[in-house]
Amino acid sequence: MPTIVTSRRKACNSMLIKLFILTTAIVCSTAFAQTHTSKQSPKFVQLTDSPTPWERFKKNLFSPITTPAKYAFWPGMTLTVVLAKAEDSYSDPVQTEMWEKNPLRNSTFIGNFWGTMIPNATYYLAMKSSYWFGDNYNSHVRANHMAEATLYTLGVITALKLTIREPRPNRLDNLSFPSGHAGMSFVFATIVAEEHGKAWGIPAYMMAAFVSATRLNDNWHYTHDVIAGATLGIAYGYGIYYNRKHVFKENDYVIVAPIVCNNTLGLGVSKSF
Repeated sequence: MPTIVTSRRKACNSMLIKLFILTTAIVCSTAFAQTHTSKQSPKFVQLTDSPTPWERFKKNLFSPITTPAKYAFWPGMTLTVVLAKAEDSYSDPVQTEMWEKNPLRNSTFIGNFWGTMIPNATYYLAMKSSYWFGDNYNSHVRANHMAEATLYTLGVITALKLTIREPRPNRLDNLSFPSGHAGMSFVFATIVAEEHGKAWGIPAYMMAAFVSATRLNDNWHYTHDVIAGATLGIAYGYGIYYNRKHVFKENDYVIVAPIVCNNTLGLGVSKSF
């Protein structure tokens, strides 16, 4: 009898891990399919009067629900709520299984690095350098897309962390929900997919999914934490991309967003010039 129970438990845990992988893929593919259905790339709309900073802020802040990004935002948030409500049955067991079995072993340092906003900043600097030294205006646009989408995602995730204050699985602090690493990696992947196409976008999304898995593997987050972070990253990545392509001209701007990294508080600042 114990053997049968153990076998059933392993089968159940294996199914839950597959469910996590599947749901992450669904969230990614939903946004990817939505943003590539049009055969024509979005074009800038030349406005007579540029939006005020407040109007711009509001449009970007609510872009996950006011642009086509809503087709990724609402399914992702619904899945987050379902997993959070069924935490004892689904979310916690998946995270516990990953942590106990440690399937990613020593490779998790890659995910820890990739989700720290360093790739986002590197992309920004690379595109800006192409603009400064190569006079490539398209690189200037891409850099601004990455900066705005990253900082809005970071700001919202930080606000949620400080408001909800969910304890992490390892109980080191109360900043578990949502996952910042998942958010940073998925906003990076979304901008890369939009600006550079599937050839670069698909590997970027795969790396983002790997980052999310490392957060479970290393006992830093629950399943609903990483789903929420991934959803916000995708939604702001495409929502702000859509706004900049359809609404805003390339004006100078300054963005200030709060940053929480483990037990450190700080501010992120981005300026277009």
